[in-house]
Amino acid sequence: MKHYLRTLTLGAALSLAFGGANEAYAQHGQPHSVSAKTLFDQVTITWEKPTDAISLQWHDGEDYNGTDGVLKNPEGAVTFYAGAKFSEADLANYVGEQVDTISMFEYRPVYKATVIIYENGKPVVEQAVNLADFHKNTWRKTALATPYTIKAGTEVVFAVKYEYGRNLDMAAICDRKATVGKGNLYSYDGKTWKDDAPGDFLITANIKNEATE
Repeated sequence: MKHYLRTLTLGAALSLAFGGANEAYAQHGQPHSVSAKTLFDQVTITWEKPTDAISLQWHDGEDYNGTDGVLKNPEGAVTFYAGAKFSEADLANYVGEQVDTISMFEYRPVYKATVIIYENGKPVVEQAVNLADFHKNTWRKTALATPYTIKAGTEVVFAVKYEYGRNLDMAAICDRKATVGKGNLYSYDGKTWKDDAPGDFLITANIKNEATE
């Protein structure tokens, strides 16, 4: 998976690596996002510092492509939803953690954007994005009024709803290669989702990191 996952301990990562797994998980205040890669009898392990950001994402951080909504009303605006889905299994090691900010990549000056979090297909969080001071090809982070707590047995989609004029294109930006059914979800109504976008949308859910408090 291309999103960053937490890790238990370096010893656990080594154990999992020799067992053929390539990811492990972390305790509070410990190094996280450990990645263990094996090649025959050699193991390469990388990790992030305790104070580094802990993120849920499928994209690789590189803007490459984009896609758009469909203009249904010639006199209205275009509406487009881009999302990143995490299954119950994807989130098993994050239960109880809190997502406090959502980051989105900006390429076009849309007139309205809303962060939406879906639980098992139902929207449970909706928050308007402050779009002041637009800068093309930059990230914008939205702090949630109430941090979202990840629950057991829940499938979650972190989404951004874009609303913009029909003269714009490529409002929602993605990377080069899609994690199909996970990072490349999109919808025209926020209810029916498709998974054939050309890449993973540049949407990141940021987990509250106790090591930085």
